[in-house]
Amino acid sequence: MFLFFRDRTRRLLCRSLFLLLGVLPTGAVLAWSVVLHGDGYRRATCESLSIALGREVRVSRVRPLRPGVLVLEDFELIDPETDKILLRSPRVEIHQSDRAQSIEARQAEIRISGHNWWLPMIERQLHIGQRLPRPLRLSVETINVIWPEGKQTLRRGTMEFNAGEESSSAMATWLWDDDRADEPLQLEMRRVKESGQIVSSFALNTRHGRLPCSLLAAAMELENRCGIAATFQGTLEVTFKPDACDARIVAGTFNQVDLNALVRRHFPGQCSAAATIQIAQAEFHRGRLEAAAGTMKAGAGTADRALVFAVAKALRLTSDLATWPDRVEFAELAADFELSSEGLKISGICDRHPPGVVLRSIGESMLWQPAGTLPPWWRWE
Repeated sequence: MFLFFRDRTRRLLCRSLFLLLGVLPTGAVLAWSVVLHGDGYRRATCESLSIALGREVRVSRVRPLRPGVLVLEDFELIDPETDKILLRSPRVEIHQSDRAQSIEARQAEIRISGHNWWLPMIERQLHIGQRLPRPLRLSVETINVIWPEGKQTLRRGTMEFNAGEESSSAMATWLWDDDRADEPLQLEMRRVKESGQIVSSFALNTRHGRLPCSLLAAAMELENRCGIAATFQGTLEVTFKPDACDARIVAGTFNQVDLNALVRRHFPGQCSAAATIQIAQAEFHRGRLEAAAGTMKAGAGTADRALVFAVAKALRLTSDLATWPDRVEFAELAADFELSSEGLKISGICDRHPPGVVLRSIGESMLWQPAGTLPPWWRWE
């Protein structure tokens, strides 16, 4: 075809084709690469993620790894009010396809303290009426969880989101790094529309694992009344309604409960003993315990006489001892309890002693159960 053109025309056509098919595409790719690796693209990506998460996002570098995969280096989630780092990871990969989208984080660190930031952030992703175009899955191989009273590492953490028109849910699972159980802890969060109102809830099932009570208290912005070493194992369900917050414990066990931390807010004196509290069921309404049934057991310990007398008076426990030392030594504390609208029933179950003994020393009974059911605790005199 070029034989029909003059030599000058052929050279012009070849140069034009070289520019059109060679130089311009190469220049466009180089320019786009500069844009992707430039500071403007990094800032735009951070702004987009900040809007989606409701918290400030900072990264040192954003780069496409391959089509559909974006890498964020030195990822940080910041509280804009205090400028404190809530979550950080040296590398976060965002994978997107026509069927699914996922976010994978490398060695990460999350801080749970101050205010309850994690729950609103998850609820933001579960907005009713906001149907996710593709299933969303978050995963992290290991993550260090830090809270005011402790630090622990979890592994194989995942969270899957499913948002729809009438209900939304998120399911998270993880294993503690030092947990021997193979079954992961499970946390399910739900948002549903009931009678025109939005109701949020979550259900925690530790299975065979144990959750530090101090972490649970920090995550829920509650005071830890069980002690630093205490752990929870069982099922906890919490429902957030527009006018109230209700909670329920099903077949839960509190281990290594510090009795001094448990009673110091209400009674004077000190107590050195750790207890195990098994809960068959417990119901809370507006933060107040309204129904419960279970067993409390503690081994040997000591307590101030003033503390023992105050607890005995409040619970109407009886004693056979004529005199008490300033520091009371006991061998066992054991009792069944049942709280209902009718009142509180306490039954002593100390070993190798007559029925009804709540507190005993090595050689004798110290405190006995009340003569009858106590009136509801909010009516105690």
